[in-house]
Amino acid sequence: MTKIGLIALLFVSAAAHAAPDLACYQSSANKRTYCIDRAEATGSGAMRAAPTYQLEEDGSSKPTGLSVLANCESKKTGLLDAKGNDITGGRTPSPVATALSETLCKLPTPKNNPLLPVL
Repeated sequence: MTKIGLIALLFVSAAAHAAPDLACYQSSANKRTYCIDRAEATGSGAMRAAPTYQLEEDGSSKPTGLSVLANCESKKTGLLDAKGNDITGGRTPSPVATALSETLCKLPTPKNNPLLPVL
């Protein structure tokens, strides 16, 4: 019985660890909710990035194909496409992108990614 209890505890622990740690914000423009998974955040110096997800009504999330890019020193925000190109084009980022970038900058040291572009 002890072995079964230990195995069950390990399974529950692994399942809980695998759960995403989402930070989400709803767009006032289209009423969609966009999220980042804090566990997927990467950084290099003042730069931070994380892939974005759209939260569905059933609570599931689907990748948007974009990542939020934040310069935590200059407070600039950008969006990267799937190839890692900044697609912001000098435009002012949406309030959702800005809120997600602020969340990124509050994270403790994320996984290192020296290939992040600089804004």
